[in-house]
Amino acid sequence: MHFSLVMVGAHDGSKTEQFVRAAAGAGEVLLIEPVPFLFNRLAARYSALPNVRLRNFAISTEEREIDFTAPKETANLISLWRPTRESEPRSCDRPPSQFFAAC
Repeated sequence: MHFSLVMVGAHDGSKTEQFVRAAAGAGEVLLIEPVPFLFNRLAARYSALPNVRLRNFAISTEEREIDFTAPKETANLISLWRPTRESEPRSCDRPPSQFFAAC
């Protein structure tokens, strides 16, 4: 099978949607995403297109199973932390190890 587009690490497809749809109009497309919550978003976006194939796995140079640590769905959210007292440090004054800690 020949593909007009193969995207390894397709994320959720939001930033490449125009490109993917154009490639799907020209032929078969293969989108690969190993992170489960990103793959679910990718599938919701493209599963209705008949010539877009979606695969939820990682690519490697070896055929074997390995442990895969995927980011949490909340990994990119920024805390809107605000101090409650004047004596508490501002978020920019916190050491990096405590920046995303619960306040």
